[in-house]
Formats: sequence, C-alpha cells, structure tokens
Amino acid sequence: MLLAQRLSPLAGLDLAIWVFDIERTAVAWANARAAALWRAPDAATLCTRDFSDMSEATRTRLASYLDTFRQGGTIEETWTFYPHGLPVTARCLCSGVPLDDGRTAMLVHGLPSEARPEPDTLRGVEALRHTTVMVSLLDPDGSILMHNPAAARAFADAPLDTWFDPATARTLLDRTLTTSAWEAELLAHTANGDRWHALESRTTNDPVTGARVLLVHQTDITRRVEDASTISQQRARILALSAPLLDVAPHVLAIPLIGSLSDTLTDDLTARLLQHLTRARIHTAILDLTGTTEADDPSTARLLQLAAAIRLLGARPLITGVSPTLARTLVTRGAPLTDILVLRSLHEAIATTR
Repeated sequence: MLLAQRLSPLAGLDLAIWVFDIERTAVAWANARAAALWRAPDAATLCTRDFSDMSEATRTRLASYLDTFRQGGTIEETWTFYPHGLPVTARCLCSGVPLDDGRTAMLVHGLPSEARPEPDTLRGVEALRHTTVMVSLLDPDGSILMHNPAAARAFADAPLDTWFDPATARTLLDRTLTTSAWEAELLAHTANGDRWHALESRTTNDPVTGARVLLVHQTDITRRVEDASTISQQRARILALSAPLLDVAPHVLAIPLIGSLSDTLTDDLTARLLQHLTRARIHTAILDLTGTTEADDPSTARLLQLAAAIRLLGARPLITGVSPTLARTLVTRGAPLTDILVLRSLHEAIATTR
C-alpha cells in the first residue's frame, strides 16, 4: 500500500501531521492541518516547498533522528519553524515511517504551543542549536545526556573517553567535579579528524532531574594553533638566518651575526651552539659582527655572554667585524677581552686557525 493510502485516515484529523523525507529535505505527505501550520494554501503546495536552505545544524539534528527511527524509537521535542519568515512553535512527536521506495522518513504529529516559551528562552534554545560551539551535558560518570548539533557533528555517539585520550577524559571529569570548573586546550578526536579544542567544563544542575551534571563547551581553535606553530617555525628560521652556523674549516665555526643582538637571538644561538660545538668537536668559534646594527650596552653585554658561553663549551671565541661604535662601548664598559682575540675581518680570523 502506498504512503498516501496508508495515511489517508489521518488526512481529516484536526491535528497537524506530515511526513518529512530527511534525506531529500522535502515533505512527502501532509494533511490540511499541517499545511495551515506551515502557512501553505494546501497540502499539495506544502509538498512542493523547497526546504534545501535549512541550516547545517538542522541537517545534523535530523540526520541523527534517522538512527533512532530505524531502531523503532520516537522523539518528542519543541520546534520553532519559520514558514514565510514567521515563527511557529509546536510540540512535535516524531517517529519513523517507511516511504514507498523503502527508505525511512519522519512522521511528525505537531501540536501548536499555546503557551509560548519566554522570548529569551526560545532565542537561547535556537542559538544553542545553530552555534558552532560544541555544547554537551554529561553525567558525573561521563555518560552523554545531550549534544547540541555542533557537538553531535563532532562526536556523534562516541563515548567521552574517545574524544581525547582516556587519561584526559578522566582528568576532565575529576577536575571539574572537584573544583566546579576546568579549562584546557586539548587535541580532540572528532569525526573530522584530530582538531585542537579550547574546552571549558563546569558543574551545573540538570534542569530535568536536578542532579549535578557537567556542562562542557568546546571551541575549535585548530586554525589558531596551526598559525601559532607556523609563526614559531618562521621565527626559528629567521633566527637561524640571523645567526647561521657555518663550518668554514675543520673544527672551525663561523657565526655571522645579522641585525640586532636581542635576548631572543642570543638565547636561540646559545642553544644551537651547545649542540653544534659538542657534535662537531669545534675548537674555534668566530663571531662576525659585520652585519650587526646595534652597539649599545645591552647588546655589548649579550656579546660578552655569548663569548663566555662558547668558552664554557670548550671552544675558543674570536670576534671580527667590530665597528668603531662597538669598540668605544667595549672600552667604556671595561669589557674583559684579554682572553678573546679580536680581528679585523672574518677572512683574517679563518686564516689564524690554519
């Protein structure tokens, strides 16, 4: 028997009833009362209406219903529709119904709500459904009580201990239940692959049972984390270019310094020198200052610290390319250069090591 024949006894009821084909986003059947609720002139017109502009959150929500219907379950919710841009709130009882081609659709019994929720409440519910922030309500043992559509897209029915590694999931529960709130940036395993999430979890009371539950908000920050990683890698490359390590002769290292001798550059160079001097058994390290741009007291102090670090690592520091301004600063500071050989050029310094 065709769908229209099976549902014909419902056509004259004073209750809005319609069948929505979730996969094709179209009304497959409706009675006159449903047409009126949707502000359509008749059922046939409603069945031709285009619903393809529904939000991604609504699509996710409806797709999740199909699994419930295929298992014989029902769903009861309050929905707000917008036929011709005007809001209509209805209490809807939904179940599965087979279509003529064997697929499962959604049979909806809709009862217009006489007592509309408070505007702030209604807007809050709709905002929760359409936000990209993933919101979940969990039992203290980690069982999932509710997902908004964004969370459903990310995790579906996956248990909490698969969202992150099991230890992190346990930490989330323990920290939140102990301190009432917990925040972290975590690598989450989602339906879209591994993503970085900024997570905020806090305890609250379940509005249905009054029991203590966890409200978990997650925001996808993958782009920010990747951008920060890219910037860090670029900074490391710039620092390496500002002070490259050049093997100019056996066991002789030249470090042409370019630009400002900042704390960041000095720290990075010292760390790289520690590895290179030890690995390559360097006995002479030449600091060439030809390309530096500053000769103030802080820069001079960093230069001396760098030379001291080279000496502590078992190598002999040489300094070349000293500008007149830097020379005056070194003299004014009374810099201890008695055990540091200062030469005119990098070429001359390399020659002394042969």
